[in-house]
Amino acid sequence: MIRVYSTDIIEEQKSVYNHFVKLTEKTHGHRATYSSFIFSRNALDYPFIEDRLRGVERKGIKKILDFGAGNGTMQYHLALSGYEEVWALDRRDFSRQVKNNQEKIGTNGAIIKVRQANFANNNLKNYPTLPLNYFDIVIANSSINHNWDHNIKTVVNNIWLCLKTGGMLIATLATSNIERDYFTNKEDDPMILVKKPKTWVDIFVDIGFQLYTEEWKDCDFDGIKKHAKNFSEFSPNNNWFKRFCPLGISLIKS
Repeated sequence: MIRVYSTDIIEEQKSVYNHFVKLTEKTHGHRATYSSFIFSRNALDYPFIEDRLRGVERKGIKKILDFGAGNGTMQYHLALSGYEEVWALDRRDFSRQVKNNQEKIGTNGAIIKVRQANFANNNLKNYPTLPLNYFDIVIANSSINHNWDHNIKTVVNNIWLCLKTGGMLIATLATSNIERDYFTNKEDDPMILVKKPKTWVDIFVDIGFQLYTEEWKDCDFDGIKKHAKNFSEFSPNNNWFKRFCPLGISLIKS
């Protein structure tokens, strides 16, 4: 499935949105909630991810990787949702925050493992941070597009390697009708890659992924310009929504 989505997804998944607001208050503190979640892309990405998870048969789904996990809001949601083993991977070391959040929220008996690695610089076959052919689902919440363009295929291939055959990748990305790279001032710190929907699909398909379904909903970027005002009002202090829209995609390792 591939879908370009807007703030309409909050209304579609209102209970999920409210759940993540409360969870973010616990992980970030009440004062940070509005800046770290409500006025961020996560407010749109999380409902999409949860919608895709609910569409998957849960039987046999036990091991999930949160790729680009940050301080772990998603991993706690997954643990509380009943998954048995949740791994969190990020290029930065968030182990202290993760430990503190475990004490605040709990894990519902789930095993949570935290790893630090840069997928772009290491071939997973030679890098023991994550097991091969291990995970039932990998979630990449606005993380794949935070890489240099020349590293993207390496990153996607490493995700492929750690997924079981038949496993699913659920990713949120940045899309527009114009492809462009945005960077910070640091040469080693890519900010975000923005690509057309078809370009993203081609990257995954070239590695060997297949779309979970052949459903393409609202994937014509010109068709969602009507949401521009909606985005602007939703995040008045964030200029990113004027440059791209969030793209959700779910794929299968065949």
